[in-house]
Amino acid sequence: MQSIRNSPGRRDGVRPGGSPPRCSQRRPRTPRACRKESSISGSPSPVPVETGKKIEVIDVFSYGCPHCSDLDPHLAAWAKTLPADVDFKRVPIDFGREQWATLAKIYFTYEAMGVEPK
Repeated sequence: MQSIRNSPGRRDGVRPGGSPPRCSQRRPRTPRACRKESSISGSPSPVPVETGKKIEVIDVFSYGCPHCSDLDPHLAAWAKTLPADVDFKRVPIDFGREQWATLAKIYFTYEAMGVEPK
């Protein structure tokens, strides 16, 4: 009788008698599962930003996302307290939903017109 652990349908990707696939070949259960394979050696270089030497904080959001909506008042209050060397930008995205893509287009339309969306 074959145990469940060694059955061909194991969810962790290990085939009976074989080794597990590399992390890049399967979705890990936890971020720690692939830490060794995907670690960055050395410290990363800063990414150039449009604002020159300022620190750039980018809020990626959607008007259709309830979580983004819940966070918005707190983020707006925080953005008012930023020092002069920090530039805060908002970038609407659609998270792959067609209906939310329309909302993102409306944001960019308002931005092009110089109107702040509410």
